[in-house]
Amino acid sequence: LGPNGAGKSTTMRMLLGLDAPTRGRSTIGGRSYAGHSAPLTEVGALLEARSVHPGRTAFHHLMALAHTHGIPRGRVEHVLDLAGLTSVAGKRVKGFSLGMGQRLGIAAAMLG
Repeated sequence: LGPNGAGKSTTMRMLLGLDAPTRGRSTIGGRSYAGHSAPLTEVGALLEARSVHPGRTAFHHLMALAHTHGIPRGRVEHVLDLAGLTSVAGKRVKGFSLGMGQRLGIAAAMLG
């Protein structure tokens, strides 16, 4: 999508309402991220792969997200499988390699 410094992360941050554009507006499906009734169930994003409490297991990290957004346990189990994390779902995230952490972030982005 572009080389380092092209603005990919900044664009994502604006779409998610974490940064404000200096002009215009950023929308997803015609609405701001905050304008969606249940954003996590409609928009998936991964900005930082290591934004997980290191003491939580992969399963419990995803379950915490799921509980706060009305997403069933079955979906958590499904995204763990899709991301290839089922065998390590009960392990604490602090022991994950960078790649495993990225896969957990992708699973979180796919959760909704």
